Amino acid sequence: MIKHQDYIRLHMGPLADGIKKHAHQWMKLYGQKLQESASLSLVSLQELLVVSACINILVILYSLLISVISPVPTTSPGTVLRGGQGAAPPPVKSLVPVAPQVKLMTQA
Repeated sequence: MIKHQDYIRLHMGPLADGIKKHAHQWMKLYGQKLQESASLSLVSLQELLVVSACINILVILYSLLISVISPVPTTSPGTVLRGGQGAAPPPVKSLVPVAPQVKLMTQA
């Protein structure tokens, strides 16, 4: 500090540089904290979406499986089918081929 008779002259350059540097450090730290928070939120959202998608797929597969196992008769409500209790479900075709029965000829 240089003292004069009518005024005091201060060197403000170093003080201004220190304030700018400190403000820059605060902005950088605040940006890092915001980025960490946003990253955690996005990861949490991604996990939630994956779980939700898996549940939706399982529900769809379950409904498809149920529709294949027990087909719903296509009749209007109140319609009585043969037998009075509703028609029997159609026979299920086997996907495994059945070997033809062969009769062995024996000599007596």
